[in-house]
Amino acid sequence: MPIPMKRSRYNRVVQIDGEDRFLLFNGVTAGLVSFDRQLFQKVQEIMNAVEDGGYVPEDEAGRNIYATLVDGRFIVPKSVDELDLLKVRYNASRFNDRLSLTILPTLACNLACTYCYERARPESMTRETMDAICAFVEDRARRERIDRFHVSWYGGEPLLTASTVWELSESFLKLSEQYGFRYTASMTTNGTLLTKEVADNLLRYNVTSMQVTVDGPKEVHDARRPFKSTQGSSFDAILGNLEHVVGRLTVAARVNTDKRNAGAAVELLKVFADKGWLGESKRFYPYMAAVAKMTEVCADIAHECCTVESFFDLSMDFCKACAAYGVPIKTHALYHFPVAMKYNCGAIALNTMVVNPSGAIYKCGLTVSDESESLGNIREPMDLVNPNLLKWLSYDPFDVEECRECDLLPICLGGCPKRVLEGEHPTQGESCEYTKKNIDSILILHGG
Repeated sequence: MPIPMKRSRYNRVVQIDGEDRFLLFNGVTAGLVSFDRQLFQKVQEIMNAVEDGGYVPEDEAGRNIYATLVDGRFIVPKSVDELDLLKVRYNASRFNDRLSLTILPTLACNLACTYCYERARPESMTRETMDAICAFVEDRARRERIDRFHVSWYGGEPLLTASTVWELSESFLKLSEQYGFRYTASMTTNGTLLTKEVADNLLRYNVTSMQVTVDGPKEVHDARRPFKSTQGSSFDAILGNLEHVVGRLTVAARVNTDKRNAGAAVELLKVFADKGWLGESKRFYPYMAAVAKMTEVCADIAHECCTVESFFDLSMDFCKACAAYGVPIKTHALYHFPVAMKYNCGAIALNTMVVNPSGAIYKCGLTVSDESESLGNIREPMDLVNPNLLKWLSYDPFDVEECRECDLLPICLGGCPKRVLEGEHPTQGESCEYTKKNIDSILILHGG
């Protein structure tokens, strides 16, 4: 007897405009399959037969389609409650995932970006804090036998105190050998200090990916991201330094976009192409991100921010231009593809924390300028009943009825937890609006 099956509640069908072709997408697995009309009719016949009480494929074509539908979870056993499955995956992952620290070795920065959301502070990490971080990691490795540990180097500009990065990295590598866990790292840097020696050290210390921001061609970028206290072009410095890492590390080149540089991103692609950086083998991914009022520190830029609609149009044009230049955008999250998420933000994960230069611990990187959001200090035992910890760990998108009933829940999971905790209803935020309005266009971009 065949196992009784049913259609997934998280399937989505999109017909490609002007073509006799259909896309079938599943939000739980992020499976995306393209069918011509004839094959899609066969898919529908199989799904209808499944719903009618059982289906046994009789020919090879039917067996292949049936296997595709099962593997992509487009059809699931009737006994499975997919909402419960999402809940289990969500909670099992966020409370049992790898140990992950975002470490800010300094809050100082050598740029004066016009939209920065952090409060300017020259603070840098002390030896005492470095020792406390290492002791914290060793304690977790010894008591919990962690199998993976990831560090995201952040700031300020982390390379202003590169020696701190190297010393901590050396310690983490020694601990990984001693306790048998896998150590990986990434870095967010403005790129102005990324010399050949620095690039070599990043590779030596397991930094395999980085994010660097370039906001447009030289004149546009330099107006938005000037040096704070020195003359010269930060654009020239960054592009010169990227030569040391392109092809060696995975580089996400972020273009922070608002009304002031809305047309600059596509122009920038030609600059990258002339450098020979675009193409599948280069692991160089230019992408657009919307400038937003992330904290009160940057509240005055709100009027310069793009609307959801205008940013999406700009970004789609940029994605298509990237593809034309040979950037492998298909099913890549940087180009809006809805990846299958276990949970949607590290802030709600038990083992993910942000450590600032003084050793203060936070859950969300956007709150490091707000001392009232601290969970305590890395030098002290963590208080598991700290209200600032509990509010993040008790966050649950399944509490919202509209989210529970939404077929896009697996690829959204309620949007930004910080915004929800600050009072924004998940279905009223820009993230929800963006996803609902644009999901079909995004799937066509990637499956067309």
